[in-house]
Amino acid sequence: MALPANARGRADAVTENTTPNVYNDKSYAYMYEKVKLLGILDDQSSRLLNKPGNSIDLYKETQWTVNPLVEGTDTPISPLVFDNEQLVLQWYGDSKMISLETLSEEFEFVFDRHLNRSASFALGENKDIQTLVEWANTTTPAIYPLNGSGVRLTSVTTPDGPTGSFQDEQASEARKQIIKAGRDTEDRYLIISPEQEKALRDLPKFQSNENYPATILIKGVIGVLHGFIVIVHRNVQTFAGTHVDTPTLYQAFAVTKDCSVYAQKVNPVYEFDRETKRARTLTFLYHEAFGIKNLYDECIIPLVSNGDSTAV
Repeated sequence: MALPANARGRADAVTENTTPNVYNDKSYAYMYEKVKLLGILDDQSSRLLNKPGNSIDLYKETQWTVNPLVEGTDTPISPLVFDNEQLVLQWYGDSKMISLETLSEEFEFVFDRHLNRSASFALGENKDIQTLVEWANTTTPAIYPLNGSGVRLTSVTTPDGPTGSFQDEQASEARKQIIKAGRDTEDRYLIISPEQEKALRDLPKFQSNENYPATILIKGVIGVLHGFIVIVHRNVQTFAGTHVDTPTLYQAFAVTKDCSVYAQKVNPVYEFDRETKRARTLTFLYHEAFGIKNLYDECIIPLVSNGDSTAV
């Protein structure tokens, strides 16, 4: 039996029944096995609970100051000023189709590994992917490595080889910028690609966490560099450098906790549509709705390098 190319197109089929939702604690556990970055975001999901709409307004306050007070003189008054940002929800999901024959032959394997586990993994990893996509919208300029003369490289001048590999100075510069912006009171994180990990591990100031039990560490953390908790993530974005070497460049990020806002509108929903009159198939749909928005761009700093494994 050939499955239709469009998994949701029923043609003349008659739907026998639908199981509306099989999302459960096991699905939830599978999903969060894949999530590494969600804990860095400020979760504002409560603002969407039982409320209509597909967006929320975020009010970013300016930093406050204090002035000298003089006895007998009125206390100065200044207006409370907000910058407005808007978080817009997006739906994510997919659907798959299997035959009832396959289901009957591989029932437990299909339901657990393919439908429940694989769908949960995909939804979980997508949260991190969308976080990295939103971070890429930051207005803060990227920090590239320095060349041998101490000049900052760019996407045009970053070559293949050790000169363009991840450098200690990049993390140090990001730390300086965050402190100067007054955002150093929160935990700091450095999210890098596996292609950047070897060069980073070879940096003298990198402190590995290999001597600590895995149970006390954040998922994906490999150590600390200049106060940044280092997380390796396979979904760090890449782009092609325009140097004559045509290197692949990796866009890591130095961020602080709560630099971006996350809000979930619809928890993951898993649905089954069973058709037996003609196609003898089971269609599985999984979807959810959430949004992510950068709030403090000065706390979201891209760190770009090539994937060379030699630290400079």
